Amino acid sequence: KESLLNGIRNERITKMRVIWTYINAEKMGYKEDIRKTYFEKIPAISLDDVVKFNNEYLKEKPKTYIILGNEKAVDFKQIKEKFGPVEKVDRDKIFGF
Repeated sequence: KESLLNGIRNERITKMRVIWTYINAEKMGYKEDIRKTYFEKIPAISLDDVVKFNNEYLKEKPKTYIILGNEKAVDFKQIKEKFGPVEKVDRDKIFGF
């Protein structure tokens, strides 16, 4: 919690970011800086709230893992056994050239 609060305390929105922050907040339906709401609510969050959020929104949901690295150094068989189907993607498919 302290790390999140310190991040909000120390973050500065300057120059063009002021406008973009305002536009993005407006698109999401916020009338004021969402960081103010976070700053007010974070101290009251408990570990039970985090567990409840995890169970409601994250647990048992499909996930995608991306592994970047040398193909020779990755044990695809072990990854497939532990996580499921593996798709190898080359640079052309990722970057389009």
